[in-house]
Amino acid sequence: MVDINKQTHKQISKQIQKRDRKKVASSPLKEPARKQTQSKKQIKCITFDFGGVITEGDIIEEVLGKYSMLYFKDVREFWEKAHASEHWHNYFKGKITEAEFWARSKQEFGNPDFDEIYFGDLVRDVSSRINPKMMSLVSRLKSMRYKIAMLTNNGREWFEPFKPLLKEFDPIITSYELRVKKPDEIIYQIMLEEADVKAEECVFIDDFACNTEAAQKLGIHTITFKTFEQAKTELEGLLDKKLE
Repeated sequence: MVDINKQTHKQISKQIQKRDRKKVASSPLKEPARKQTQSKKQIKCITFDFGGVITEGDIIEEVLGKYSMLYFKDVREFWEKAHASEHWHNYFKGKITEAEFWARSKQEFGNPDFDEIYFGDLVRDVSSRINPKMMSLVSRLKSMRYKIAMLTNNGREWFEPFKPLLKEFDPIITSYELRVKKPDEIIYQIMLEEADVKAEECVFIDDFACNTEAAQKLGIHTITFKTFEQAKTELEGLLDKKLE
């Protein structure tokens, strides 16, 4: 497995500067965003998101339901405020710990009785339900000599326990290690570099349209995940192969 920590923040800064210089130098009459081309034979790498793609179901919805059943208290409003805050972005960018995320959220939004330890344990428990159909598909793709990568926005404490279960994926790119999140184009460029493929040689599967749209602008083939069967059918179309 590739050690992403070797990608220094200084290198990322250089890439951001390079991107900004390109934007300044580009003509006002820019070409429209590239559509997904039918370069099926060129595809070498399939990159998957983690939560909502490799895992089953809506993790947070289930966690909120289980938390409310135990404490007889709806914490949805508190969660939505915390999730929309800068604290959440900083946690997923690796700038603060999970404990700091909850402490700052409780201080800003109230709810001092919120049990963040139980909530975090629920997240890890529900996240452990990795979709067997997706993992079977991953194994099938790997047997066909495709590179299999992962690109996830996640927090260190929420994701690290699952790395041993994801040995099929190399590289695994995380927002908390790189301190940059999807849909920033830098994280897709790093993913391509780590996988050693060009944009047109990669398919990216994510359950958020904003993330797939950002990848598509760079020339990456994309699938916005809704169901396993839908994603598998679209992938078969891109690869021009049946995946049985």
